Amino acid sequence: LDELPTLSLLRPDGSIDAERFPAFAELASMSTWYRDTTTTSTWTTMAAPSIFTGRYPDPDTRPVAVDHPQSLYTLLGGAYDRNVHESVTLLCPESLCPAASPGAGMVSHVRDLIGLAAGVLVDRTTPGAEAVDVQFFSPTATGVGHAAVFEDFIASIEPGSRPTLNVAHIGLPHQPWTLTPSTRPHNGPPVPPGLPDGVAWSSDLAAAAGRQAHLLNLEATDHLVGELLEHLRAVDMLDDTMLVVMADHGVAFVGGEPFRAATEATVDQVAYPLLFIKEPGQRDGAVSDLPAEVIDVVPTIADVAGIPLPWVVDGVSLRDVEAVQASPRAFHPLFRDRLEATSSSGTVELRDDFEARVARNAALLASGADEVALGSLPGASPGLVGRVVDDLAVAPQADGTASVGPSGQDLVVSDDAPIPAFVEVQLDRGGGRTLAVALDGRVVLAGATTPDGLLWGYLPIERLTPGTHRVDVYEVTQGATEPTLAPVASP
Repeated sequence: LDELPTLSLLRPDGSIDAERFPAFAELASMSTWYRDTTTTSTWTTMAAPSIFTGRYPDPDTRPVAVDHPQSLYTLLGGAYDRNVHESVTLLCPESLCPAASPGAGMVSHVRDLIGLAAGVLVDRTTPGAEAVDVQFFSPTATGVGHAAVFEDFIASIEPGSRPTLNVAHIGLPHQPWTLTPSTRPHNGPPVPPGLPDGVAWSSDLAAAAGRQAHLLNLEATDHLVGELLEHLRAVDMLDDTMLVVMADHGVAFVGGEPFRAATEATVDQVAYPLLFIKEPGQRDGAVSDLPAEVIDVVPTIADVAGIPLPWVVDGVSLRDVEAVQASPRAFHPLFRDRLEATSSSGTVELRDDFEARVARNAALLASGADEVALGSLPGASPGLVGRVVDDLAVAPQADGTASVGPSGQDLVVSDDAPIPAFVEVQLDRGGGRTLAVALDGRVVLAGATTPDGLLWGYLPIERLTPGTHRVDVYEVTQGATEPTLAPVASP
C-alpha cells in the first residue's frame, strides 16, 4: 500500500480501530503486527526499492531493475511463478517478468488512471527522466481506478502446482482521496483545498479536512483488504500463504507543515508505515515492538522460505530478535524534489517507542475517533457537532450570505453518481468566524473559517443515504452555557 501511516489506523489508546477498520483488525488477529516499523524514505521511488532489495536507498538510482539487479524477484527466480503488478517501479527484470506492464486485465484501468494530471505532484513522484516512459502509476489518478487495480489483483491470485510470488503495489490510500468506505467515489477534489503548492498544508483547517478525506480512502482500502482475506480463504490459500501487508511510507496532516517531508512535527506520521506479516500456518495474532525497518522484509521472506540471500543487505530477518535489536535503525529522509525548500537529506535517528508516539499524537488520534470528532474541525465549539439544531438556541438570521458548493444545499444521493459528501462554504463578508454545517437538521461539521471566509470538509457518509438531503449553514457564537446558531442565507 502507499502513503499510509500506522497512526491512521489507531484509536487514542493505541489499539487498531476495529470499528472503522475491521479488515486490518482481522489481519492483526492472525499475523504479527510490527507496530514500530520505520521506512527508509518518504518518497516511493526510493522507499519501494528499499523494500524489495533490503538495502537503504541510493538517491542516484532509479526504481528500475537495471539499477537494482538483486531483489526479491531475483531471489526467488525461476523456482516461483510470478504474479506481479508494479506501480511507480519496474524492479522485476524482464527475464522474469517479460510483460513489463501492469498486465492483461489491468490495461484499461491504467488508461483511466492517467486521465488526471497535476504537474507538481507528478514531478515529485517521477523516478527520473530515464524512467518516465515506464511509469504506470499516476499519483493523480482516480481513486476508483486504484480500487479496480486492487480488485483485479485479488482476482488474479489462485493456487497452482508451484509456489507463487504474488506482488502488488497499490496506490491506496494514497491521494487522490476520492473514495468512500464502500469504494464508491464521492464528489470531493483529488486533494482538498489547502495544499496549493503540493508541498505543505496552508492551515490547520486544510490539514484536518485533508485527514478526513485520507481516512475515507483508508476505510475503502480496509474494505479491499477484507476482500483479499476473503478471497484467500475461498481458494484455500490463506493458511499456507506468507502474507505481507505493508506501506512504503506515511503522510502527515499538520497545519503549516509539509505533507510528506520529515520535520519534527511530521516525522511520526511520515516515517512509520504499517507492517503485518503472517507466516505460513500462523493463526494467532502477535504484536512486536522490535525496531523493524522496511529493509527487513526481504531478509524475513528469505528466512521463512529457507533461501540464503546471495547479496549483502542492510536489513535483517525479523525472526532474529537479537540481530534486529543490535541493528542500528535510521530513517533516511532522501527524495528527489525540484522544490529544494522542502528537501531534506542525511540520517535522522529514531528513538521513541510506539507508546511515546501514541501519547504525543493523542490529539490527532482523538480528532478522528468517531463521526463527531471527525466533523469538529479546528475552531469548532466543543460539543456542537452531533447536536440537533432544534435543541440549540437559534438567533435571527445572520448578516450576509454563504454560498454552499459544490452540490448546493439540496443534495440528491443516488446509486449512479458520486456521493455528495464534500462541502465548501464561502462567506461573503470575510473570515475569522465560526460556522456550523447541518445535514437534515443535525450539525455534522463545524469550524473556523479561513481569513477569506472559507470552510470546507466532508459530511458523514453513513448519513448520506439514497434520496434528498438538506444542508444548512449557521454562524456560531458562544453563549454563557451553550452555542447560539444564526442561520446564514444562501444567495
